[in-house]
Amino acid sequence: MNLASRFEYLDSLRGVAVMLMMLQHSALVLMDLSLVDSFPYVLMVFLGMFSAPMFLLLVGVGLYISVERRREEGENELRVRKHVLKRGFVLMVFGLLFMFVWEGEILRYIGIFIMLTYYFLLLRTRTQLVAGLVIVALSSALKYSPLLNWGGFPEGFFFRNSWDYSKFIYRIYGDGYSMVFLWFSFVVFGSVLGSVLIRFLRQGREQAFQSIALKLGLLLSSLGALEPFFMIPVDDFPALHVMLTLGVSLIVLSGLIWWNRKRRHVSRLPGALALYGRLSLSIYIGHIIIWLGALQLLGLTLDLSLLGVIAALFSCYVFTWASGVYWSKNRDMGPLELIVARLVG
Repeated sequence: MNLASRFEYLDSLRGVAVMLMMLQHSALVLMDLSLVDSFPYVLMVFLGMFSAPMFLLLVGVGLYISVERRREEGENELRVRKHVLKRGFVLMVFGLLFMFVWEGEILRYIGIFIMLTYYFLLLRTRTQLVAGLVIVALSSALKYSPLLNWGGFPEGFFFRNSWDYSKFIYRIYGDGYSMVFLWFSFVVFGSVLGSVLIRFLRQGREQAFQSIALKLGLLLSSLGALEPFFMIPVDDFPALHVMLTLGVSLIVLSGLIWWNRKRRHVSRLPGALALYGRLSLSIYIGHIIIWLGALQLLGLTLDLSLLGVIAALFSCYVFTWASGVYWSKNRDMGPLELIVARLVG
């Protein structure tokens, strides 16, 4: 098995996360305030709640695969550690700078998580799993940490959004203090998932991994469904939020593995989802600065009807896909991905 090659179903899952992220952002930034907490608004925000867990899970999976690949290529542990820590630091700096633009910025956390999770990779897989469970269990108690929960810059620097106007969001997230610790648990769980995936692939048992991911995903999402059904706040029972979002992520991943295996004999062209996934960093920052920035200059933020929001969202999907296809003709990475790669070395 060649770890240097990309796993298209992982890129596709990252693409799903990107699309859900844009879906949520369109509701939060574009939809008229009179529609806040309407059924379409709640649905779009709720679906978008799965985007960050999916992406963070894949941060852990990708980190494990990257470290294993470098070890297989003969790099010593000092070089591997230097690369991982440097990459995490660069992403953290990017995120800190992007805080001037976007209030919900998560990139700085990803950089921190990458640096921390490297040391978890030195532990046994079971120990990593236990560590992730402990982080979830302690998340409510740790929510008062002033360092990781710093809100950032004054509100005037940000795009206006409807986050603080929604009773639905406040009821689910509360003040959101514990989310950063739950986000870290997803990266740790992702490193465990990456370890299991590579182990199964080395044994030629991809289909068995797909089946296990589906069964585990169904179990976790069934238990976690208590959160939206009873509107249980994340701060009260964080484990339910983790089970729901992690379970759904595993179900989607299982479906993408099946889809990738079935269509392999039909077409070798990369799908739109995989394209989004490969350019996820560029799309994350680009859709906020270019797409939402243009709409804000036109005075359309917090002012569109449901049909207007859907039309704007569709335009974003089409524009990012067309731009990605054009860019990918000559390059394997997105523009920001290339910058990070050159800085990290």
